[in-house]
Amino acid sequence: MAEIIEVTDATFNLVDENEQAGLLLFTAGGCNQCKALLALLKDKSAVWEDKAKLFVVDLMTGSEIAARYGIMALPSLIIILKGEILHEFRGMPGHAILFNTLKDL
Repeated sequence: MAEIIEVTDATFNLVDENEQAGLLLFTAGGCNQCKALLALLKDKSAVWEDKAKLFVVDLMTGSEIAARYGIMALPSLIIILKGEILHEFRGMPGHAILFNTLKDL
């Protein structure tokens, strides 16, 4: 199973220093769709774990990161590579679209 790295405003440099694509999942404690998307990403990690790292950003500790990426809806998943946004999903993405995107990383 893929490693899940929790990042905060103070530790966001982990994402910037990452050489692989980064899956930035923005969540909040009471967000059931966020929990469902995280569980789905964990369950299907074989599709992406050799190509990307999963970073989870809770809005309580990552508000500056959320502002940087204009997060207005949860869950939000942004796929970045070396600071460049490759794909954005706002709200719960369709499974087929999400996994086709992840396979093509």
